[in-house]
Order: sequence, then C-alpha cells, then structure tokens
Amino acid sequence: MNKQISIERIYNLDMNSGQTEPKQNLLTKEIFYDAQGNPTKDISYNPPGVVDQTIESKYDDQNRLIEEACFDGEEELLEKTFFEWDAKGKKIKEEKHYLDGSVDTTIFNYDSDGHLIEKLCKNDDDEIEYKEAFKFEGNQLVEYSKYNEDEEIAEKKSFTMNDGKLESEVHWTAEEGNETTKKYRYDEEGNVEKELYYNAKKQLVKKVEYQKYRGRFIEEFIEEDPYQLNTTKLEYDEKNNIILQEQFNQNGEINHRVERTFDQNQRLIETMTYVNAKGQGMNLHFKEVHLYEYYD
Repeated sequence: MNKQISIERIYNLDMNSGQTEPKQNLLTKEIFYDAQGNPTKDISYNPPGVVDQTIESKYDDQNRLIEEACFDGEEELLEKTFFEWDAKGKKIKEEKHYLDGSVDTTIFNYDSDGHLIEKLCKNDDDEIEYKEAFKFEGNQLVEYSKYNEDEEIAEKKSFTMNDGKLESEVHWTAEEGNETTKKYRYDEEGNVEKELYYNAKKQLVKKVEYQKYRGRFIEEFIEEDPYQLNTTKLEYDEKNNIILQEQFNQNGEINHRVERTFDQNQRLIETMTYVNAKGQGMNLHFKEVHLYEYYD
C-alpha cells in the first residue's frame, strides 16, 4: 500500500569523511505534508543541521495554494504571499507582503482558450515592477516577452514550430544586447536527434547529439563545445526512473557518476554521487539520503 508521506527528511553525507549514517547535523531539508500530499512546511538547513529558511504553506479545500510565508533562520517573517484562483482553477492574483510593509501585486490574465497571456506586477504605489506577455498560435507558445519597470522590453524569446515540433528558439536580452539561437533536429521516430546552439554571430558554439533512445527515453548523448566533449550514459529501472548516470570526457575518463535508489512506490531513497577531480584535489564522494514518515 502506498501510504501518504507526512515528513520527508534529506541528509547529505560526505563519504570521504567517514559519514555513513544520517544524523541531525547532516540534515539539509525537512518537508512536512498534509494528508492530501501538499507540502505545508519546508525547512532548509545551511550549514547542515542549522535552520536557514522556512516556508509555510496553506491550501483551500481544493488543495490550491492560498498562502505562503517565508521565515529566516531566527523564525522572523521575511515575506508572505497570498494567492487567488478563479472558478476554473486558474491563478488570477498574487499579493506579496514584505517585511518593510510594502506590497507587490501580480495579476494573471488569460485568453478565451485558457492560455496565460499576461502577468502584470505592480507595487503599492501602482507603479509597474515588470510585465510578462505570452503569445500563442493555437495551443503553441510562439513568443514570450518581459518588460521592466519602464515598460521597456528586457527579454524576448520566440519559438518556431514545424509539423508540431519545436524547430528553433531565439533568445534576446537587453542586458546582453544580442540574440542567441537554439535549433532542434529530429530522427524518423520524432525523437530529438540534435540540439544546436548559435551565438549572435550565427556561429555554432555548442551541440548536443542524442545517440541512443530506449523508446522515448534517452540512454546516451554527447555534448560538445570548443573546450570539451562529454558523453553521458543513462540507465533506467523498470519504472523508467534513472538509476545510473555517468559522464565521460573525450578520453573516456569518468567525470562523474550518480546512482539512485528508489523504493517500490518510486520514492527516491538514496543518491550516491562521485566526482572525479582529475588530480586537482580530492575526488568528491557523497550520499544524499531521504527518510520518510507516513500517515497511519
């Protein structure tokens, strides 16, 4: 029987230091859930064992988030956000209250098909903080724009489709002052075969080639840029969870390895990570352990 989790605790163990068992001073995150599976309290520890930040969440009778409060390590309230939803279950408003008493309000607008087409954030002086605009053709997002407080465009992304598949993305930012392009190529089965990255001068600066699939799941891919060439191999269990991830450099030397263990309910139990320092220091070897408590 798949019981509902009441508490999840995550520990980070440094295997090089002889840490083998999860203890309080190795605790990095603690998440509390209600009986419906909604996270109600999320505590981050940094350094491990020392509270850094706590987020508390409340929900309505339809399990929609309606309030979120953020506290620092001394349990002082930093900010609190309230959420409103319409009858169709779409978020229509966020109201964020800060420690200094100021408030930011974000309004979400949708088209007749239910697509989010605008997010508008204003401060308590009714001045625009930022605006995000989304343009659709049918159900496909074809353009995204973000505007700053002066209503000047700060970022823009455009998406080109071909036969229902994403063919290219063009990304521009005012900060950089130029645009970059990412193109996609597909095999006969419709799987992504290549991702090609171009700089503002239309020069190819990076490519990813997907060498091997198991159905729709990637088993091997190669990343190449002017500085390195790395091959990543993935293994899955019968539930299609990634249980082994290995990356090798162009000389066949391992860069890192990640092993994951899941329980019968596909909950992550353990992640073992090894990083090869290549003689630049001690190799890293650490384990992340997830421990669960359940409702009766």
